[in-house]
Parts: sequence; C-alpha cells; structure tokens
Amino acid sequence: MPTAIQFLRTSTENLRPDPTDLSEGMPMVGLHETDPGLYFKLRNDDLCKIGPCSISPAAPNSNPVLQTGNTVGEFWLDTSTVPSILKVWDGVQWVQTNSPTGSVATLQQTTDAGNTTTQTVTVGAMIAASLSYPVADGLPNQVIATDGAGNLTFVNQAGGGLIPGGADTEFQYNNGGVLDGTPVLKLSGGQITLAGDIAPDFDNSYSIGSNGQRMNTIYTTVLNVSNGGADAGSF
Repeated sequence: MPTAIQFLRTSTENLRPDPTDLSEGMPMVGLHETDPGLYFKLRNDDLCKIGPCSISPAAPNSNPVLQTGNTVGEFWLDTSTVPSILKVWDGVQWVQTNSPTGSVATLQQTTDAGNTTTQTVTVGAMIAASLSYPVADGLPNQVIATDGAGNLTFVNQAGGGLIPGGADTEFQYNNGGVLDGTPVLKLSGGQITLAGDIAPDFDNSYSIGSNGQRMNTIYTTVLNVSNGGADAGSF
C-alpha cells in the first residue's frame, strides 16, 4: 500500500506558524476556510504563504493566534468598501492595487536632479500635488479658489473681478474693492441720465465747457441760483 504523508497542519483560524519552529523544507498547512494556505520558512527565516487571496472586510491574520503579521506578496480583497479593493502586503503595509472608482492612472515625473513626484488621476477626479481639482465646469466668469485644505472649487470673482455690480445700464465704481453699480448715473439711448445732484467737492473750482467748447442749449423748467454773491455772474 502507498504510504500516506501528512504535513504539519492546523484547523484553527488565524494560526500561522513561527518560522523559527519550521525546519528547511518543512511546510505547515492551514486548513481553516477563512484563510487557507501553505506556510514554509524562507532562507532568511521569514515566513512565506502560498494560498488563495483572502476575501473579507478585515485584513487576514488581524487576530493572530501565534505568528503575527502578514507575508510579503500576500493578497487581500478588502470587502469593507464598495466596490471591493484588492490590496497586497509589501512587507510594511497594505498597498492598494486598484481604484475604488474603477479606474486609476499614476503619473510620475523625474527631474534632472533625480527627484520623482507621483500624481494620481482617477475617474471623475484628479489629484495633483495634493490638490483636488473640480469634477465639473463652473459658471461663466467664475474662477478656481482653494479652501486652504487642498480642495479647489469654482467660485464667483471678488475684489475687482470682471463681474459687474448693480443693474443694467448703471455706471460702475469701486465700492471697497468690488465693482458696484450706481443708479445716479445711467446710460440710456446714447444719453447719460442723472438721477441726483451735481455737487462739486471744492468751491469755485469747476467749469462746464470751455471757451472753445461751449454748450449749445440747456433745457430747464426753473433755474434757481442760490448764494451767488458778488461773483455769481449773469444769466
């Protein structure tokens, strides 16, 4: 009869062998269905696992019975997110191999000095130099602004931007660094209309017209001259 050979084995969940307890070429089989695998010791005394990818919301060997940690190259399909994320253990941490959005691209740039920067572009979004860009276009004349935390969005311009203030046909003026409209002066049908008083800010300092550029006609119902004094002139 053929001789049956059995390896070291365990049916206990999360029981991985201490590699120092294994002789060279001596494997141990994990039989528990949640994380089955074949374990053996490498030349440098590290533990190596051969087996299927672990599929669970928690990382494999999260609650170890004996040997802690994971083996280099071990795969884990993290089902705690939708869609699930495939990860691999690089000896230090779990590294994501696919994007939760379904598509990812990595852009690397290396300078002449040998400095390398890596940027990530995903479906529907772009993150570059730790800045998250908008996923949709803004409104006409809007600008991109940052919240100081790495998030860029479209906002209306402020502080002397191109967006006018007030109503249509109103003249624009600087109102504390922002364009604003005034109903006192309007442009209507090629004419400038005045809805207020003309008040010079210095006495006896302004003229209407000049010796070579006189006004032809002034239409008025009643013309009142107040406080004319000796230099008021004639009408």
